[in-house]
Amino acid sequence: MILMELVCVDSNLIAKLPISNFSLKWEGLKVSHGEYSEICSISIRTKEVQALNSVLKTEFKVSLPEPNRMLRHDSGCIFWFSRSQWFITSDSVNPYFDKDLIKIFKGQPSITLQTDGWTPILLVGEKCKLLLERLVKINLCEQNFPKGSSTRTVCSHINIILQRPFEVNKYMILVERSYAKSLLDNIYEAGVNFIGTEPI
Repeated sequence: MILMELVCVDSNLIAKLPISNFSLKWEGLKVSHGEYSEICSISIRTKEVQALNSVLKTEFKVSLPEPNRMLRHDSGCIFWFSRSQWFITSDSVNPYFDKDLIKIFKGQPSITLQTDGWTPILLVGEKCKLLLERLVKINLCEQNFPKGSSTRTVCSHINIILQRPFEVNKYMILVERSYAKSLLDNIYEAGVNFIGTEPI
């Protein structure tokens, strides 16, 4: 199976699925495009973090996550990326997501639309953890990587953000879009070798 590169854009210039045939399914494991329709980065000076946190609590009913953590808000999630930098997502398509955030935060932090730069890959099923343990070099046990975890790591020599959302048997990978095809090829090969069959 070969995953072909295909970038589609509609008349409103909203980015569509970046790779064709982006659905791999085995018994106990499904790999598909993730739920993040929009992604923005939020960067701010350290001394202004508390003010940003106050606005976030008021507007999104969540606080800034601690390092290597993620939190859900009503229409997406927010997760730590690096010192004084977080990513915030939206589950619905909104090409003006960054502009809306700038209005909400009144220009306080630096907001950058990141949607076109990343591909979210969703892994669901009882076998997804076992597959990931063959691809990443971090301990995925409950004590080390509980629900709500979000960390930067390497998967098949490709830098990724690996997340464990709050649902059972669910993981999310964020990979730079230019490496998405290579990573999906590696996931496909690992799935075939681990499970022993081609996808359904």
